Amino acid sequence: MTVKSRAICALLLLLFSALAATLAIYDSRQRAIHLEGNSLYSADAVLVDATAAQALAVSPDGDLRVFTELTSGGTVRAVAASSSARLSFPVHAGRTFRSGERVVALVGSRVVVSQGATGEFVRLGERSYEVVGRLGLRENSLLANDILVLDPDLFDSGEPQPLVLDGPDAGTRYAGLHGAASVEHFSTATSRRTNIDVVSPLILVLGAALVAMGWVFVGVFLSFATRRRNLVLHLLGVPRSLTRLRLLAEVTAIGIVTAAVVAVVSTLLSKTDVPLDVLGAGLLVQSAVVAGAFLLGAARQGGAGA
Repeated sequence: MTVKSRAICALLLLLFSALAATLAIYDSRQRAIHLEGNSLYSADAVLVDATAAQALAVSPDGDLRVFTELTSGGTVRAVAASSSARLSFPVHAGRTFRSGERVVALVGSRVVVSQGATGEFVRLGERSYEVVGRLGLRENSLLANDILVLDPDLFDSGEPQPLVLDGPDAGTRYAGLHGAASVEHFSTATSRRTNIDVVSPLILVLGAALVAMGWVFVGVFLSFATRRRNLVLHLLGVPRSLTRLRLLAEVTAIGIVTAAVVAVVSTLLSKTDVPLDVLGAGLLVQSAVVAGAFLLGAARQGGAGA
């Protein structure tokens, strides 16, 4: 591969990786905005009367979470989930909940907290909760007066209680096991916003299609850009398979570097940590698409040359 081909490949991969990262950040921010405007509930939230274990057992994959109100106004709540990934909430300071934590809280900016030796605490009844983060994307948000605690003991009564079950198709899955009468529709004014339910998915689908087409173009471009060099190497006795493998390794290295650059820049600009599993999955898909397009283009050229 010539220096010019490397530069074009790196530039294109950087461009399309940046677009993919932008789409991921956009989706994450839209979800956070929706949660903030909808009191931390998604559009799939429903009301059920059950124990936390019964409600969460509806989902073997652990993609549901349950809320219970601790005050009549609903600004103080407890949350539980089978998976720590479901305990991610919009915060503008500190962090969200971590796996295995207990007796911790997220509070709004207007909530009065006390300073302890190891950090900030908020007291509810006879128990103090360590404050690990501040709710809302900004300090003066709709969640400024809210308190959300992670305390499994609040769900261990063993008796059914009113809960908000939230997650993908939560109502449908719960009704499938316990009957439609066991589910009550739950909604607020912002749970069906047009920009969330129509425009955002359309942007994500079209953006993902553009990224995939870009990766395919990179692979096809490389197959044509290296055609003459590969032909010369083949005439010199170098196996085609070895030449292609060496080129794929080079492209993969360029892809890893560009993905790392995009991840670092995206984190600095958006103040959002890029999950390693998401980065790894994106890199794997990128490499597979580019490699597949390159091998297909190279094979067609080889067949035509034969």
